[in-house]
Amino acid sequence: MGNWAFYYRFDDSRVLSPYPGGGWPSNVPGFSAVTPSRAQQFNISNSRNFGSTAVNEAHFNYTRASLTLNEPVGGLGSISDFGYVSGGLGLLAVDPAREGVPPIGLFGESGVGWGVPDGTTGQYNNTFQLVDNFSKIAGRHTLKFGWEGRYLQINERNTYAQNGYFEFYGSETGSDFADFLIGASDLFIQSSRQFLDSRTKYMGIYGQGT
Repeated sequence: MGNWAFYYRFDDSRVLSPYPGGGWPSNVPGFSAVTPSRAQQFNISNSRNFGSTAVNEAHFNYTRASLTLNEPVGGLGSISDFGYVSGGLGLLAVDPAREGVPPIGLFGESGVGWGVPDGTTGQYNNTFQLVDNFSKIAGRHTLKFGWEGRYLQINERNTYAQNGYFEFYGSETGSDFADFLIGASDLFIQSSRQFLDSRTKYMGIYGQGT
């Protein structure tokens, strides 16, 4: 049966950002976000001797890393509760769990920005690894052979401008704030969610003698 060894690691964190922003300067209180992350690793290995001249080492490793960047905490609620038209030709909240105040930036003389983060990035990765090494002493020589295989999963669940996104520069009245009051935005963005599932495999072998 040989000798068995087991290893497990767990790491959890939750970071609060009062001004998460994203691609724009968020500097008005009340629209905080958190970034939770979790990393786990499990490893099992076996070492077995074959007589006095040979040994085999086998390892299996599983690693999982998950992170959600800028999960909104403040400013959440129904778009219609904040005075916006919801649905139809109005705003479309493509992710109901993150529905809230659309990001608004006054990028003329004011330099003020507020609203829930303009994007939330979720990435959840799994890595499976299998390794085997065999060593043999033959007279004055040492022979080693082995191989490694990996299977990687990268899963993304992203949003951008899930509640719409507005920028005001003052092109209509000369004042970004006045343009905001009359609803004359210079830029508006609305997008759908992004689902990405990437997969890749790797295998390598080696042999050496000394």
